[in-house]
Amino acid sequence: MKMVYQVAVWSVVLMSVPMAVLAQSPTEAQVAEAQQFYQDGVEEIEDGDYPEAIEELTNAITADPTYAPAYTYRGVAHTTLGNEDEGLADLNQAIQLDPNATVAYFIVALFITTLSSCSKHWQILIGQSPLTQSMAQPICTEESCKLSWAIAPVPCKI
Repeated sequence: MKMVYQVAVWSVVLMSVPMAVLAQSPTEAQVAEAQQFYQDGVEEIEDGDYPEAIEELTNAITADPTYAPAYTYRGVAHTTLGNEDEGLADLNQAIQLDPNATVAYFIVALFITTLSSCSKHWQILIGQSPLTQSMAQPICTEESCKLSWAIAPVPCKI
């Protein structure tokens, strides 16, 4: 009975600890490996080989799951291939790992303006950043899907 109680207590304690705290920081070797895979992935994007870029960037993420730039560029590769959900999930992960990842916010904003499912994705950008919260007011309906920015509305395709 005492053992069951201890297991239950530890289960509750561990469930309340964020996974980032439980995860170990990557070693210098893992960071270096991730950066090399990342550079290779960016080169593949520049060459237009998006499937190969995804593979290289996935290797970077495997080497260092906290390396936000790899998620950003894998998101670019996915969205370029039309894999909107995977791409936006990667971009969102980059933002989660680095709330100051301005490149990820910018890319999300670019893709939101062209997504067919604008209303389901604009929250990734608006909901995450205090800066964009102060700059933009989301307006999205079934008939018209727009992000009303401080300067001008940006229409989304439905």
